[in-house]
Amino acid sequence: MNKSKDIVKLFLSFIVFYFASSILVVFIKYGLGIDTSTLSIKNLALIEMLFTFFFAIIYTILHFDVIKYSFKDLKGKKVTQFISAVVTGLLIVYGAQIFASIIENLLSIIIGLEQESVVNQQSFEVLLKSAPVIAIISACILAPIEEELLFRGAVGKVFKNKKVFIAVSGLIFGLAHVTDSVMFLGEFILLGIVFDLITENPNRKKRIMLSVISTVLILFVFGIFYYFEYGNLIIKIQNLDLNEVIGSISYIFAGCAIAYNYVLNNRNILVNMGMHAVINTIAVLITLCLK
Repeated sequence: MNKSKDIVKLFLSFIVFYFASSILVVFIKYGLGIDTSTLSIKNLALIEMLFTFFFAIIYTILHFDVIKYSFKDLKGKKVTQFISAVVTGLLIVYGAQIFASIIENLLSIIIGLEQESVVNQQSFEVLLKSAPVIAIISACILAPIEEELLFRGAVGKVFKNKKVFIAVSGLIFGLAHVTDSVMFLGEFILLGIVFDLITENPNRKKRIMLSVISTVLILFVFGIFYYFEYGNLIIKIQNLDLNEVIGSISYIFAGCAIAYNYVLNNRNILVNMGMHAVINTIAVLITLCLK
């Protein structure tokens, strides 16, 4: 019963993540009579910060049990243990990103592609330049709460198998930074749920057979949806921005590393929030220094 509730909450969280912004934009434009297309970058940054705050509140309500558990887990532990866990997480994530950057550089050389920062990074740099205080609050305080509750908290409650959790959490975290297709991410979540259930089967041959059958069926069903959404999926894939595709590797590796750190620390979301906040703060400082 709890498993079903957690799955519903997970999909509800992603629906909020992808569609609440559009609803709020419509409300701002037609309800408040504000044309967002005429707003300055600073005002847009403020609206984005309010969105992130809104999401953080919603996810806190939906997944308060994760926060409550994490506080109990930290009870009796020293501050130095918390700091040590955060530092260890930093090293794990940076190690994964260094490895990912090597792969990205090799792929870029092989393909003959000149590397550029992905759109998500470019947008943040513009916001940081135009509204530094707002961008810092969003990136260093609100985003870690929002993203950890969504990609680790909500996902972690559904996937009990550690390997499946790390793979799914890393993939959807990485891809969410470079794609706005909720259907694409939903496919990975559904596959993950099926694999998570299959891993409970003690028979290895049945696990392999069920994995193959379920993967083919899910890909086939989603392939039909993609056909109606994109018309010709092959052409859509061929027209993908290779820079975005290669750029997603760093995000995926980072997502897997953060998920691994979550498992390593007994699924304590507060440790991950602290680590995520430090990572984003360091990234902001580096960006400001290079300006």
